[in-house]
Amino acid sequence: MTAAVNPAAEGRPPATAPRELRVGVNVVANERIVTTEGGQAQMLFLDESAFSIGPNSDVVLDEFVYDANAGTGKIALSATKGVFRVVGGKISKNTPVELKTPTATIGIRGGIALVNVAPNGSTQATFLFGAQMTVSTPGGTQTVQRPGYTVTANTPGGAPSAPVQATTAQLTGTVTALEGQAPPPPGAGPAGGGQAPSDNRVQQTQLTQLGSSNAPQSVAPPGPGAPPPPPPPGPPNAAADTTTQAQQNQNQSQNLGLSFAGTYSGRFRAAPYYITSTFVNTTGVVTANSSNTLGFTGGTISNGVLRANLVSGSSSSSSTTPIVVPISTTGLFNFTTGADTPFNEVSGTGFVDALGKFFFYEFSNGTNRALLFGGHPIDTTFATSQSGFNVQAYSLRTDFLNSNSSAIPFLSDFSGGNISGATISPFYRARRPSTASNASSQFLQASIAITGQGSAQKSVIVGATGSTFVNDSSQLTIAGGERSSARLSATGVTVRTSSAVSSVPDSAGASLFGTGQTVEYFVLNQDNYPPGSGTLVPNLGFQASHDNLPGSGYAFDHVASRTTTPSGIGTTRTTRTLNGYVGGLFERNTSGFPATILQNETGSPTDVVIMTDAATNRMGAGFNTSAVSGPTTNYDLSFGSLTGGNAGRGAFIDDNVFAAQENQAVDQLVNGQTATARLLMVNSEVASETDFLPSGVSFCSCQYSEWGYWIADIAGSAGRDRVHLGTWVAGVLPSLPDIPLTGTATYNGHINGSVVSASAKYQAVGTFQNTWNFANNTGNIAITNFDGVNFSGSASASNRRDFSGSFSASAGGGVRNGQLKGSFFSGGGDAVAEQGG
Repeated sequence: MTAAVNPAAEGRPPATAPRELRVGVNVVANERIVTTEGGQAQMLFLDESAFSIGPNSDVVLDEFVYDANAGTGKIALSATKGVFRVVGGKISKNTPVELKTPTATIGIRGGIALVNVAPNGSTQATFLFGAQMTVSTPGGTQTVQRPGYTVTANTPGGAPSAPVQATTAQLTGTVTALEGQAPPPPGAGPAGGGQAPSDNRVQQTQLTQLGSSNAPQSVAPPGPGAPPPPPPPGPPNAAADTTTQAQQNQNQSQNLGLSFAGTYSGRFRAAPYYITSTFVNTTGVVTANSSNTLGFTGGTISNGVLRANLVSGSSSSSSTTPIVVPISTTGLFNFTTGADTPFNEVSGTGFVDALGKFFFYEFSNGTNRALLFGGHPIDTTFATSQSGFNVQAYSLRTDFLNSNSSAIPFLSDFSGGNISGATISPFYRARRPSTASNASSQFLQASIAITGQGSAQKSVIVGATGSTFVNDSSQLTIAGGERSSARLSATGVTVRTSSAVSSVPDSAGASLFGTGQTVEYFVLNQDNYPPGSGTLVPNLGFQASHDNLPGSGYAFDHVASRTTTPSGIGTTRTTRTLNGYVGGLFERNTSGFPATILQNETGSPTDVVIMTDAATNRMGAGFNTSAVSGPTTNYDLSFGSLTGGNAGRGAFIDDNVFAAQENQAVDQLVNGQTATARLLMVNSEVASETDFLPSGVSFCSCQYSEWGYWIADIAGSAGRDRVHLGTWVAGVLPSLPDIPLTGTATYNGHINGSVVSASAKYQAVGTFQNTWNFANNTGNIAITNFDGVNFSGSASASNRRDFSGSFSASAGGGVRNGQLKGSFFSGGGDAVAEQGG
């Protein structure tokens, strides 16, 4: 349906005469929409998607299919020239909105994008917000997940450019072309471009009252016309409207005009948070700094302006500061305010949810950066009315303006966040399955990037886990921590970071925003709730760089927006115990870097124990391992917990998606002595990277066993030991009488390990094959392309379940030797379904 239009816009349905588009007119499949120099139009779809068309544009609606009950469908358009804005609705959360141009196909999933198609077909697409945008040509595909980045496709067969940050001129030019005012022709009244079809004008057409849940044909009037709009609203109440005339003029010039029902709560603070940073008002008074964040409730958005009172101090001695800020769906603004607000001239970027549920802005006054967000808090009964189990997935958007932020959540560019090719999992939040003792609502998110082979390799892994609980303000909140490990170069130091992770509350303690009991948005930073406490401690857990990295620290502000939960996540949950093996290289630092490399030598099938509890939504794990190449050092490490409060920090989403940090409620032991440790373990379904695999090598598609990575930073009496991208494998150990006495089987999979070659340290993967004879309990080993070398060997099992062996290869003018230990794992009724070791 046409929702807003300037008269210089024409629709050309297939097989019928052209018609002038007006508000309320149905646009049919394969209809071509053409605007002249003064024409603009906006289409609203039944799923609440919106498509804005600028002047001098030519676009065809190829397809619109929508199943309201399932929330699925398809939107496809083709454009030959013009400027467009796509705001994805319900369909885009599952299927990207598709816009084809002469040089590219653009997909927008759950977000907002600007597209500029030149008359010669050259296409520039800019991602403003959402899950992701893809730009595809016959020459390749570029995926953009960071707001404010643009991709260009200049020729029909050429490859799209790599994403680059859009300049202010590019963004301003596109927005101006899309929404700017055009002068009326001489001697005439207001022409097509005299006033842009703003969201406020759309509201005045009664479309919101008619309801987007109705089919377009049910609200369109007979004939080509549209229902007359209601009379324009009367003048605002002078006593309630504190906007200065200069502000009103500025707001009108930007064609903002958004109005949403309901009140908003949120927070304003200066950034970065980890240093003394202030944001001052026009009289020089500090409004926010690292110890004084300002919350608000009861804010309103009307006619494109947010009005709220910022509250600082305790409830008994609080003070308020009025704030008046323009809000725009373009996500861009630059304005000058008067004396009734805390700011001088500021500019920045951000977004507003298409339905007004949430907004988030970062902006600068030329000296400091500030953060402002707000939304509709969820129903507070949510905290006590949960029943059943479900998993909600969210996409994380990293900071818009922080020059040190990266595309990888929770990391700075100087702590591994700038390593390319990251696999970033959704932020999973699992609601507790019941009110059973120790039941918990957990979250996890993990990312991994491994790029390059051998001495050219760089790698990083980061994970966050925690729980959802009721804080001291009787509000549901999210809190936990992150751990990361990075090897910025194969010959460099392994570095690590750690920090708290917490949802940021408004002045009433609410930090989860959405509709009813559905959590759709929240903001994560490094505030902290100490274990067992519901009281927020600001600025406690900022992420420090621990190895003299270029930055002194890093503070993140990430927006989490609800997205479609991948199919199958949360469906298979089993209370079980897995056992297995752990590997990795220890880097010991006693008097400075570089560290001494200590080989990990273990071999018992109970070195790893992983326990999951479907009734309580929790998991715990223990690793027993040893470092040798000198005095043997024994480690007894504990991850997560099945009991206790927040200390466990283990998250069990399903049998294939889980992760845990160190259990803070028990001692980590080195040679039996208490040690301080920062740990993380994730399974491969949460975080695994395949881009670095050599040709012909792939990871095992194991059905019954689990494998993954672990990292450690352990401070014990012998020094500080670190493990980067250590590996583990575990499964259900079969009973010995169930193992066959005759027959043969061939097991195919992968071998994944850490390599030290001269001064370089890196990860390598090869194929693994073990052809086993159950009659004599022996196997033939073949390893292919592990670090460029092929190995062969043999193994045998003394107890028929646990085997050991050796392998070797001629390489580099010498011989390389290796040893292995492993076990059979059962599954699907087969006692020897898989192997791991």
